[in-house]
Amino acid sequence: MFLQGATVSVEGKNSKIIIDGNTAGVRGGGIDASATSISVKSNAVLEVKNSVLNRWYDQVGAGSGSAAGILLESSSLLVTGSSVLIKNNTAQFGAGMLATGSSSIVVKEAATMELQGNKAMVGNGGGLRVEDRSTVDVFGGGSVLLFDGNHASSGAGLFALQKALIKVQDGGTLKAQNNVAEIDGGAMFLATTHTIH
Repeated sequence: MFLQGATVSVEGKNSKIIIDGNTAGVRGGGIDASATSISVKSNAVLEVKNSVLNRWYDQVGAGSGSAAGILLESSSLLVTGSSVLIKNNTAQFGAGMLATGSSSIVVKEAATMELQGNKAMVGNGGGLRVEDRSTVDVFGGGSVLLFDGNHASSGAGLFALQKALIKVQDGGTLKAQNNVAEIDGGAMFLATTHTIH
């Protein structure tokens, strides 16, 4: 799914977007979003799973080889009282999800976002890679950002760099378990000038 300058909303109980088993050559195997707003609200569900990038090795340029699941480039993902599952995606880096270009991810009001079993083949950020002044904000009781069983060279769960900002506040939870890094940061690798509150 390629989105540019778009607005996507999935809202309400029993409302679902399920993206399963897709393949792309260079980036964004499940969702490739540029200058786009995505919202998942009021008990809705978004699932992106089993996507693969298969031509990253001979490509160059922004985002090449990244985000078999979801790529956010100058975009936003708002999850409010709903659930997002990003599972079993494979890419060079940022396999589950990549946020770049001042993108934002917000998980609030008892929402859950789970990144499970994603694999960065040779790079970093198996579950989620956050870079270039992008932000992740998890807040409010019952809101959970979970990294479970992801694999990468470094930052198997979460890899953050280039002034990324990660915030967990007001009862929100960030949990990392069963992630495997070949070199550094099984749960998280936090580089350069980012902050966790």
